Amino acid sequence: MNSDEYSLVCALTQGSNEAFHQLYHLYKARLFAFILQMVSSHDHAEEIFQHTFVKLWEHRANIEPDKSFSAYLYTIARNNVYSFWRQCLHRKKLEQSLAINSQYPTGPNLENEMADKDYLSYLYAILDHLPPRRKEIFVLKYLYNKSYKEISQRLHISEKTVDNQLQKAIIFVRAHIESEDL
Repeated sequence: MNSDEYSLVCALTQGSNEAFHQLYHLYKARLFAFILQMVSSHDHAEEIFQHTFVKLWEHRANIEPDKSFSAYLYTIARNNVYSFWRQCLHRKKLEQSLAINSQYPTGPNLENEMADKDYLSYLYAILDHLPPRRKEIFVLKYLYNKSYKEISQRLHISEKTVDNQLQKAIIFVRAHIESEDL
């Protein structure tokens, strides 16, 4: 790291907006290219790139100017890419799980059916940590495709209660899925 960059990093740790902007422009092309190579989507790369600099700003006080700033910045970017991949994988698996109903289309692929069953087991393991009524509402809505009205009538509760319980269940499920490591 040259002395100018070292000065910028020191200023950044002190909260300098100007230093932040200069480092942003100094690393923009190389870091964006690095991220783009990993995600192969311009839009996703831009989002991850921006998130990397947001994290840099949020954690600027933790930066050690005597250590490699470049390595620190690229580590944040790489971790953001990994997080993006995890979210995509979990989102895809959750969407698949929520789309499953009791009948498969004709001629299901055995490998896909097994993957769906494995992930459905995973989803049920998460749901087992919910209160019983909340779990029942979630299962009725997303695995049996029941409407809010049908659920409220079946369980003798208001549609607003169904909505509140589903929101809480979704937050819980998302938090568990996002916290899982690959």
